[in-house]
Amino acid sequence: LDLFSQLPQQLLGIGDYDISDRGTLANLTTTVLVERARESLALEGISLQQALAEGAPSQATLETVGARIGSSDEAVNVALDLGVPSTGREISAYLDGPAWAEYQALRDRFTRLLIGQQVRLDPAVVVGQRAAIAAELESHETDLRATMERDTAAIDSRASRDLMLAVVISLGVLALLAGFLFLLARSIRTSLGRVEHRATTIATVELPSIVAMMRTEGDL
Repeated sequence: LDLFSQLPQQLLGIGDYDISDRGTLANLTTTVLVERARESLALEGISLQQALAEGAPSQATLETVGARIGSSDEAVNVALDLGVPSTGREISAYLDGPAWAEYQALRDRFTRLLIGQQVRLDPAVVVGQRAAIAAELESHETDLRATMERDTAAIDSRASRDLMLAVVISLGVLALLAGFLFLLARSIRTSLGRVEHRATTIATVELPSIVAMMRTEGDL
């Protein structure tokens, strides 16, 4: 009975979803990291626009810009180091491209400013570059979410399929067990019937015959 009860799990390997689960978890982690990098870059962009609005940025504003740039770089590096390799390669390719180089040049202009120096930049350029970077990172988030949805659907489908197979196997095992118990019960009934028949024969036929024979021999 113990072997029968273990059969479905041995055949199916129920719960063996470790690889898919780890992959989904890695994609989820990468999505969060990319989202944080995008938010950090958005805050950086706000600080850049604030500096532009001041015209001649104060020391506090320039320090805020520098801190935001540092936070953004750290968030991007964390996403590259801890995210899934495929997304890391795509982001690295973007960072090596002309769009990021142009934005990096914009950053450099701010970080090299002296206090009170006039910023000569078109605000529309800053806004446009911010939008381009946000769109790039958002596209990676969308791809990761789509991948997670596919993985989750595949896991759900596999779990449903394995559950149905487990039910079928379990029903088969129960049917075999019921058949075995039926045969066992019939065999026991047959054996008991033979014993009962033999006992009846002894009590009603053989034993009276022996008693009669003994009486006859005693009379002789």
